[in-house]
Amino acid sequence: MTNSPGWAVSIEGEKVDLEDLAEWLKPPSSPWIETYENEGKLVYLLRSKQWSAFNEGADVIRDAERLVGLLHGQALLIQPDARPFKTGTVFRFGDAGNKQPVVVPISAKMTLSLGRVRVRIITGKKESTEPSRMQKWISDAESDSLKSDLFAHLARADNWFDLYKSMELAQRLLGGNKPAAKVIGSDWSEWTKVWQMANCARHAPDPVKYPLPDPPREFGPSRQFVLKVLTRIL
Repeated sequence: MTNSPGWAVSIEGEKVDLEDLAEWLKPPSSPWIETYENEGKLVYLLRSKQWSAFNEGADVIRDAERLVGLLHGQALLIQPDARPFKTGTVFRFGDAGNKQPVVVPISAKMTLSLGRVRVRIITGKKESTEPSRMQKWISDAESDSLKSDLFAHLARADNWFDLYKSMELAQRLLGGNKPAAKVIGSDWSEWTKVWQMANCARHAPDPVKYPLPDPPREFGPSRQFVLKVLTRIL
């Protein structure tokens, strides 16, 4: 394919996650993913219409790092086993799709794991030009600081504190406890138990001020539960 003119940033990650991202982020909506063959290797490129305003590669990479953090938080809502993405190198393409010389190297570290696959169904139907769910989330996050913060906390929610903050921000987005209880519905009882557990875990042990739920919740299943609920309500 011919690459669109303008700035691009390579994205590093596990192959299955990069393929997911390319499926969720397609043009003409922004951001989107393109591929590029660089020295015999297929590179996944993150593109954004907003980068047309930038003159320096350093500005592009800073915004790309921000976007990548949001995208990982959103990816977890679609595929709970999604692994983090990392920014790589800044590229710039001319009007004819030719790569122009720009070098802003960024170190990237990946943790690889085996056995993660996706079933992808090719239907032959004409692809939609409407924004995907992830592109809509990104658009919302650009104008809503609560949603932006929520996705950022989700991206690093491998601990009770960030899980608690994700739940807190979700409830604020829904208008508080009463509206949240109505929207979350039958999952509200378990939501409050996980909230209680997360609140206890982020404080020093105090059975009087911060009693544990009965029975105490484990982190792994609690995180999966929160992701499931957020996927449904966002």
